[in-house]
Amino acid sequence: MFRAIAVCLGVGMACAAFTPGAALAGDPVMGFDEADPKMSAAIKNAHQSLPYFYRQADGKLASGNYSVKVAFPVEGGGHEHIWVSLVARSGKAMEGRLQNNPVDLPYKINQKVSFTESNLSDWSYWDADGKLHGNYTTRVMLPYLPAADAAQMRAILAPLP
Repeated sequence: MFRAIAVCLGVGMACAAFTPGAALAGDPVMGFDEADPKMSAAIKNAHQSLPYFYRQADGKLASGNYSVKVAFPVEGGGHEHIWVSLVARSGKAMEGRLQNNPVDLPYKINQKVSFTESNLSDWSYWDADGKLHGNYTTRVMLPYLPAADAAQMRAILAPLP
């Protein structure tokens, strides 16, 4: 399952109040087949652009403006993809805090988790101009959101690198 920052827009939160990937506990979840070609391409593109994200985040993780979407395996197969506020990175090993309450995992919002680069499915950060960078998987979800929410999200998304 994939979670998107966009799902928060439907609950009336102002975009300026978001941290990348921030969401309310209990926000809606969108399910995608693991083999969905658009989502698979988005994840591949996010992975290919990780060096760009790392350059932007280098030395700035304490700001809380840098998030990654992590694919956690779930019982019975598949993955739940959850936004995580990135707090530490050493090479390909990372730590962060969950920004959502998972649906199919025994974790809670704000819980510290460890993972590796191979578990990443997306990345996100806010720039000084209030634009949201990355969010490759979120862009795939836009057509499935209510029109007003999708338009609001499109307005804050920066062009991809």
